[in-house]
Amino acid sequence: MAAGPRRQAIVCTELHPQGYVEIDRCLYRAVWTARDEPSPAPGLPVTVARSAAETVDPELLLAFPPLAHGSFDAR
Repeated sequence: MAAGPRRQAIVCTELHPQGYVEIDRCLYRAVWTARDEPSPAPGLPVTVARSAAETVDPELLLAFPPLAHGSFDAR
């Protein structure tokens, strides 16, 4: 389950099982969460958020299919 604001990111490496996404020209580790969909190719947008689970690495972002434009928290 995701916690906090969701933001748009760009996939930089494959997200299987983990990879990297870019937000504001910085790289972040992320894991693809949509098990029933193939992970997007590098260069494509995704939505990311931090995990609410205490057992998950706090630095690892959860990556989801992209939301409609304008649905992101700009923080």
